[in-house]
Amino acid sequence: AYPRAERGRALGLWAAASTLTTALGPVLGGMFVTWGGEIGWRLVFALNLPLGLAALWLIRGRTPGDIGKPGVRVDLPGAGLATLGLGLMAWVLTEAAAPAWVALAALASLAGFLIWESLAPAPMLRLGLFRNRVFAVTNLVTFVLYFALNGVMFYLPMTAVSAWKVTPLEVTAAFLPISILIGVLSAPAGRMADRWGAGPLMATGSALVAAAYAGLWVFAPLGAFWSHVVPCTALAGLGLGLVVAPLTAAAMQGAEDGEQGAASGVNNAVARVAGLIAIALQGRIAATAYGTGAPGFGIAGDTPAHLAATGAAFGAVALTASLMAALAAVLALLVARPVR
Repeated sequence: AYPRAERGRALGLWAAASTLTTALGPVLGGMFVTWGGEIGWRLVFALNLPLGLAALWLIRGRTPGDIGKPGVRVDLPGAGLATLGLGLMAWVLTEAAAPAWVALAALASLAGFLIWESLAPAPMLRLGLFRNRVFAVTNLVTFVLYFALNGVMFYLPMTAVSAWKVTPLEVTAAFLPISILIGVLSAPAGRMADRWGAGPLMATGSALVAAAYAGLWVFAPLGAFWSHVVPCTALAGLGLGLVVAPLTAAAMQGAEDGEQGAASGVNNAVARVAGLIAIALQGRIAATAYGTGAPGFGIAGDTPAHLAATGAAFGAVALTASLMAALAAVLALLVARPVR
């Protein structure tokens, strides 16, 4: 609906709107878990039902018509191979005792996916998209940055609740600055990306995220949630506010007009795959850093040994994430400015 020169601004508005519920969701979830008793966990999931119904009501009859591409089949074999390969990969990364054949099957499935996509008449992922340098580099930045983001965001609440005596509701204080800053900064960041190019904004934002996660690595052994962890996550939110809209705009800039939807879908899928791999792999990193003592990483305990081991485990997660975000900042400098 927007001309190419204004898509950064449009995506900024989209990112800002999406953070309105993103900011509210963790707060409501924390309230349900903290005060809801046994049913609190179930209410977290039940909350999605009215939201889903509202979304369907808004879509039905209130969006422009879209005929798509009649006659083009859905790439079910490609979807099946990708799902199988990623699922087996998650199994290998999560379960230390996974049989060797699982890793081989994961590699074979992903290789089969790439081969099929190169031969399929209507592939779900046209590999030719990656011949565009901007598109390829942007998706690489997406993978590395969202690897960093998802690893920390998944294991931070676990660490805070199990070892730092922070309630689920209080944990939301670490997420609210991120959501608020993304909401406030996405629209202006999108406009700046239209004017100056997405690369410098992506590099600056990723560097701020790297600095924030380096701070979490340094302060993790202290367990000082309010005085150290929350300021670090706020700094990460500042960086993400500069990244989110330009990142999506750059991914779509690297595709022709007829493939904008595919480009956006690929970029979103890359972010989700990065989260899948990060959570699985970072869990193993945390478990190794924690050691063999009791009760274990992510399990509630208050002994000095448990607190020290948990701090070391989460510190390892944060350090890995910081290095990945720094790599994203370097790669982002390779994203060229748009040609006017």
